[in-house]
Amino acid sequence: MPRCCVSRPSVCPRYLRSFPAKRLSLRIMEYRHVGRSELVTSAIGFGCIPLGGTFGPVDEADVLGTIRQALTVGITCFDTAPVYGFGRAEELLGQALGRWRQEVTIITRVGHVWDPANPEQTVRRDGSRAAVLDGGGGLHASLRRLGTDYVDLLLADAPDTQTPIEETMAALVEAREQGKARHIGVANFKSEQLLACLRHAPLIVNEVDYHLFDRRWDQEVFETCRMFGIGVLASSSLATGLLAGALTPETTFSETDPRHSQASNQGLFGDGNLAQNLAVVERLKKLASRHRASVAQLALAWVLHQPAVSVALVGMAQPSEVVENVGALGIQLTPDDLTDLETAMEGTAGLTDSLPG
Repeated sequence: MPRCCVSRPSVCPRYLRSFPAKRLSLRIMEYRHVGRSELVTSAIGFGCIPLGGTFGPVDEADVLGTIRQALTVGITCFDTAPVYGFGRAEELLGQALGRWRQEVTIITRVGHVWDPANPEQTVRRDGSRAAVLDGGGGLHASLRRLGTDYVDLLLADAPDTQTPIEETMAALVEAREQGKARHIGVANFKSEQLLACLRHAPLIVNEVDYHLFDRRWDQEVFETCRMFGIGVLASSSLATGLLAGALTPETTFSETDPRHSQASNQGLFGDGNLAQNLAVVERLKKLASRHRASVAQLALAWVLHQPAVSVALVGMAQPSEVVENVGALGIQLTPDDLTDLETAMEGTAGLTDSLPG
């Protein structure tokens, strides 16, 4: 396959021939194999974290319109998780897809549990068989919320150090053998952890945060993925909105927004770092103008240019964002572009050398 584990079919996959607005989809969308697996999906994937209200209130009409726009332009990859709104994102996605469910790839995750009476304060990792398959954060609950009897890709989300990896992988394999998951993978697993998993399960993917501001996973795990034909799903491709081009130094975030609390690796937004990083974004805007593109389109084009990446996942909350993001597929980065991008990224602030978790 060209470019390591990434395949780029020049025509729409067979299962999309009855897709809505298929002429438009065929003209602008690109489809790739996920790693060296048989799974083919759109190069740009729809990240569903906004559907859970993480970044603010959700208007159901906006959700339906945005997902319909995604379907129209040929996006077939939808990435969700039970912890996004503690089930709400999965419910909205299932409702929005409706009769098009068979035409798309649904990805969800397992490995977290919480107390329904106080979910925000009690969520924790749990990779046990019971948590993976049952309970509010388990596969069976996800299937009910999504309104389907299977998912296309089931991921164990972040290692649970209290549970033997063999138990977690056995639960994924069980779901696959029962036809409740077509394929299985992991999210946020380092190289050593991924290698341990591969001894017990036929994984096809590792989903990690990856964007111009944060390339730590590239150094840690991409070579391992290449060696074993594991596809990389690049989540947060626009750095949780930093590369969307709409933030200013005066932007504030609600208390429930992870960028407010600097949860996980969100230090890009705090302690004076936001203004410094937005200066970097301004330099990127000048580079994007070479291609008559937005900074978001340039950033997505860079992610998609990376040989290990099968899909660039990006959260979308409005139909206009879908149209803009898909425009990244028309950008061909030159060696000069790549060199200038590296220069423009100098002076970023807010990330440590160590990976989260």
